[in-house]
Amino acid sequence: MKLRAAAAILLLLACAAARAQGKPVELIDGHLGIDFVPPKGAVRLGEDEAARLASAGSILKVAFGGPGSGTLLTVNTFSAEAKGVPDGASEKERQALMKRLEWEAAAAFPAAELMAREVVRIDGPFWVRLRYKLPTKTGGQVVADTYAITWVGRVAVFNYLCPAADYERRRAAFEKSAASIRLTLFALGPPREAKPRGRRP
Repeated sequence: MKLRAAAAILLLLACAAARAQGKPVELIDGHLGIDFVPPKGAVRLGEDEAARLASAGSILKVAFGGPGSGTLLTVNTFSAEAKGVPDGASEKERQALMKRLEWEAAAAFPAAELMAREVVRIDGPFWVRLRYKLPTKTGGQVVADTYAITWVGRVAVFNYLCPAADYERRRAAFEKSAASIRLTLFALGPPREAKPRGRRP
């Protein structure tokens, strides 16, 4: 009986852990709400760690590390107007956003190799998707999948990164996480600064 009880407890703990892994993360940025499920095994990084990953002059909304060395998910939002990005969802405006992202990648990483560029639909809205192979400071390479959209005056950007050698193994998990993204428009946005909410997955 004791063995059965112990086995039942372990099963319940395993189920609880599985549910925690699949728990959505919610971000609120003014009128924009974003929900998504990080890749399985990813752990939310602290604010200091996220700040070190941010590019100059920007602040990441949230960042996740793992599973595995060098695997990251970063999420950021910023004003479309401040970045000079058209605020709209037409094909022309999506192309303008894509060109802006390509220009920024080329400026930050002159040796970046563009592997794919396309428009994908996620839960209704169309997102720009870019895939790059980028050099690292240690002489290696990483592959980055970038998903971006302009929505109610804000630009949301998801970056999934991992070592180039691991990309095909991680790709399905990245795509599954990206497919979970849901955008919400608040008619009366919360009158406070946006902060990540929800438990760590």
